[in-house]
Amino acid sequence: LVCVGLLCCWFFMFPAFFFGRCIFLQILGFNLTVYDGGFYRLADEVSLRYDVGAFHDLVQFGTVSPPEQAYGYLDLALDLARGEFLATQETEWRLGRAQALRGAVADALVLQARCAEALGWHERALTNYAEAYLRQPLREDIVAHMLRLSVDHGWSDGALTAYERLSRELQARYAMPPAPEVQALAAQLRQAAETPQEAVASA
Repeated sequence: LVCVGLLCCWFFMFPAFFFGRCIFLQILGFNLTVYDGGFYRLADEVSLRYDVGAFHDLVQFGTVSPPEQAYGYLDLALDLARGEFLATQETEWRLGRAQALRGAVADALVLQARCAEALGWHERALTNYAEAYLRQPLREDIVAHMLRLSVDHGWSDGALTAYERLSRELQARYAMPPAPEVQALAAQLRQAAETPQEAVASA
């Protein structure tokens, strides 16, 4: 029975494999696979690249390029990383790799935000920091960047919301508040946000 099953599989699958190779040969001008040593392997004309590898390469280019060029490289890298890594797999290895990739994406967003700041694109920078924080909600450094930018430019809502979430996350997980310098930035931003309202009320 096993032999009959294998023969049936070969009978139905081999024509599809053969005709599929013929179609690709007609379109591309070369075979995707070659028979070598008793096995099929990718032809030398085919270069197999994984999105994760391309992501890391583009981030590396971004770290050594001038700000405007780096921003473009990081845009391409982040486009590759918008989806979930191997989302259909629930293995421990996949979950560990996905967590590491989320951290790498957050780092890339922070790097892109710094490039945006260097170019004077402050609203883009704040957007990059905010997206990075959504991926890494325990990162005090990201919230500090958001607070600093908001203090400098008179923005309040997004950075204070992130700070409040950070405070809750740190309290729930580690029973500790944000670092004193982060608290000071938040207090400064709150004061700046309340001052205009007080001035209007007193007038």
